[in-house]
Amino acid sequence: MKSTRATFLEEIEKFMARHDMNPTTFSLLCRNDPAFVLRIKRGRNPQADTIDEVRRFMKEYKAPKARPKSRPLTGAAA
Repeated sequence: MKSTRATFLEEIEKFMARHDMNPTTFSLLCRNDPAFVLRIKRGRNPQADTIDEVRRFMKEYKAPKARPKSRPLTGAAA
């Protein structure tokens, strides 16, 4: 049976993969702590309210819309 920490870390890793997000970016967006994911990977056991907060962030996250690709300029430069 997996620990709560291991299950939680799996959820985070799946989220990051789905959104092509690195651990530092994820950590900053959800906790304003660039090392949050790293600490969990190293064995930190987050408190229940922290887990709830991060899960809420992942559930409510709206990925930024892709910016349209710029078109090459046409015509002669003056």
